[in-house]
Amino acid sequence: MPYVFNGIDFNQVRADLEAYVESLPEASRWRDFVQTSTGSHVLDLLAGLGVYLRHSVGLARKESYVSTARLYNSLVAIANTLGYPVNRANAMILEISFTPSVTTSWSKYTPIGTFSGLPVSLLENHIFQAGVPIVFRVAVGQWFSKNIETTSENFQQLYVEGTIDNFEYNLYDSNHNLIPVRRYLEDIDPDSLVELTRPGGVVFLSGDGSFAKKLQAGNLTLEHIEPIRVEFSGMPNFSLQGTLNSVRLLRAYSEGDSTEKLTVVVPGYHAAKARAVTARDYKYVIMSYKGSIVDGAAYKTQDMCCTLDLVYVNQDSSATFSGDWDTYFSSRYPSLSGEEKVILAKYVKGRSLVGMTYRVFDPEMTIVEVSGSVYIDPSRGRDIDDIQQDIIDLFKKYRTGLGETFYIGEITADIGKLVGVSRVYITNPVDDLSTNLHEFVVIKPNFTYGYISD
Repeated sequence: MPYVFNGIDFNQVRADLEAYVESLPEASRWRDFVQTSTGSHVLDLLAGLGVYLRHSVGLARKESYVSTARLYNSLVAIANTLGYPVNRANAMILEISFTPSVTTSWSKYTPIGTFSGLPVSLLENHIFQAGVPIVFRVAVGQWFSKNIETTSENFQQLYVEGTIDNFEYNLYDSNHNLIPVRRYLEDIDPDSLVELTRPGGVVFLSGDGSFAKKLQAGNLTLEHIEPIRVEFSGMPNFSLQGTLNSVRLLRAYSEGDSTEKLTVVVPGYHAAKARAVTARDYKYVIMSYKGSIVDGAAYKTQDMCCTLDLVYVNQDSSATFSGDWDTYFSSRYPSLSGEEKVILAKYVKGRSLVGMTYRVFDPEMTIVEVSGSVYIDPSRGRDIDDIQQDIIDLFKKYRTGLGETFYIGEITADIGKLVGVSRVYITNPVDDLSTNLHEFVVIKPNFTYGYISD
């Protein structure tokens, strides 16, 4: 008769094992129930192993569902299974107008200058003519090249380790012919490969010639930008002699999809089937554009059948709080550049009904000041400075979704859960705040603090 594992904690499993031994036909032969006996030690080891295995199995099951998974590796695997293209970090892209004073050629593998002390690289090789103005694009980061060995087998998985830009990379065959790469399975054709994001790199999937490109034995070459986090501030310095005429931001640096975002966007994008039809579809298609886009919405402002306005929430996770909430919010939720809004509109258009046109607008951010009183229990070992810092950390995370309602009661409940907080009284605002689809709410605290003995 096998032992049925029903216990939750060690003591319960230990008691169940002892009862199981006593229920066996030859139980009278087991007399080692004394705490220091060999038999008792065996039961202790089995109980400990059982609890460990139950815990491990429980965690594994938890990590297999997108709603309960917490590890980035697990969420990426689920996203790839459900067809969501996980975004990696992308480099800042600048458009430069420059008049060189010398004639020279420049390789994109050699940084052409610096921006905020970081290397700046051409997106393409260029020949510069002295005195001839030229417009070119650069990335804040450096180019790297990797060789990938292939065989003639069908359906190969070619893993490439490294920090590979979400957009700026090229894949070549042994004859240096560019190989098309698709991020969306519905766009696959017999001449292209599939690209999937994996933790620590990417994997390219080949096919059999009917589904995706069939590869031959040999070597592929992947060249890619390795993006570097940077903010758009100041001007670049170039090693090339000449005059810098203008600099335009085309695309800001963005982190890849966070675990918090993947938990939300993966099921929504899967339900939308990568097509924007309903209002909820637009939300998840907009969010899938790149890692820093954490919300999106579509709505009509014109009495036209085929025009929709799009809004987004762009979040910079690296923004730091230095004492001023308004400054923090403006840096945490920056606007996309004009060029990137055009790209976003084209991105959505490629995943929507034929004949639709789009305009992308910045969202309206409403800053709500929450005021009241917080009373601290000094017996918990926390002082006013500790609680103030906890509340700052808490409020930095607050943001309503586009068109969602801001509930005052959530603030009271969250502050009340902080260690050391005894009572919370919110005096303003007194009512919940509803927003339109083009609006979201962020919150800044303005509390007075005291001890319960005051």
